[in-house]
Amino acid sequence: MESFLSPDQSFGIASICFFVTAVAFWVEKTKLGRKLSGPLCILLIMMTLSNLQIIPHSAPVYGFFYQYLVPATIPLLLMKANLREIFSKAGRVMIAYMIGVVGTVIGGVVAYHLVVLDYEPAKIIGIFVATYVGGSVNFAAVADAVQFTDPSKTSSALAADNIVGATYLLLLTLVSSFNWIRRYFPSQIMEESHRRTIEAPEVKETVALNLEHKAFALALSFGICGLANYLSAKMGVPGYSMLFITVLIVTISNVFPKMLSKLTGNFELGTFFMYLFFAAVGAGTNLKALIYSAPMLALAAATIILVHILVLFPLARLLKIDFAEVIIASNACVLGPPTAAALAASQGWRSLVTPGIMCGVFGYVIANFIGVTLANFLG
Repeated sequence: MESFLSPDQSFGIASICFFVTAVAFWVEKTKLGRKLSGPLCILLIMMTLSNLQIIPHSAPVYGFFYQYLVPATIPLLLMKANLREIFSKAGRVMIAYMIGVVGTVIGGVVAYHLVVLDYEPAKIIGIFVATYVGGSVNFAAVADAVQFTDPSKTSSALAADNIVGATYLLLLTLVSSFNWIRRYFPSQIMEESHRRTIEAPEVKETVALNLEHKAFALALSFGICGLANYLSAKMGVPGYSMLFITVLIVTISNVFPKMLSKLTGNFELGTFFMYLFFAAVGAGTNLKALIYSAPMLALAAATIILVHILVLFPLARLLKIDFAEVIIASNACVLGPPTAAALAASQGWRSLVTPGIMCGVFGYVIANFIGVTLANFLG
């Protein structure tokens, strides 16, 4: 059944994406919205619209968001990244991230033995583990490395990954609003963010509409992305442009701190772009595809993430790592740097944006090795 708006009706689809994003920004000003968060609202609304066949699950507009806005978001969010703050914050997030990696690998072994998969289970588990250590770029790389090339099986695995990943993203955006969890997992970062929201709820409204600053921020951001793509292609690692983007913007922000500190609106622009990314993620969640073609694959993916949670969160609490840091570390591990940055930004945890991106980028680097090694070990 075709959707009411066909994939080539780009203006209509874009209008809905922007409208839902505007609704999310408005909802965040309400008492309920501050608990649920904008990204959660966007995901739920877009998932509902796409699964009711009002908008398509796949469209060129979503591809534009993924290809251009997501990379450009990283420099926008990191233009005032301070290396001293990065090193002080990233250490704890990285510890949580590495615990999460161990949990993901253990989850892969558990899923291999518990979930019955009828087609090359070792390869599928290796691919999922690589994806939940790095990101979707690692899915494709490990699938190619272990020669998992059947198009129908690959598309089913992708469908399972997308739906389970989107569900976990929903959970992560919601979990910080549960008071009973926050009593068990104390978080100074969450408390400070909550206090700032109460004391100055109008701050977001006072950002000056300085078009000169925004134009410069966009020029710098897209320029960095272009240079990063060029460098990664020249070095034979085109899938790792995110690594080059991160290194370039962190270097520039610390070499020219005075100039970039005067910029206004870059963080808000980055948050806006990320909300559009969430809209694309929500729209791409096809529940019918999961039910009919990939239930066991989804169960395997969900098992990996469940074990990841059971390993990471209790150990992190034992080590007294801040709950917000654990959430961002888990996000970076399972879902990758873009969503980690977006979640940190949307929750007001600005000090965790850079550590989340850095952990996620590190995951890109190590995930292929982990996924291929595990696939060979299980096979």
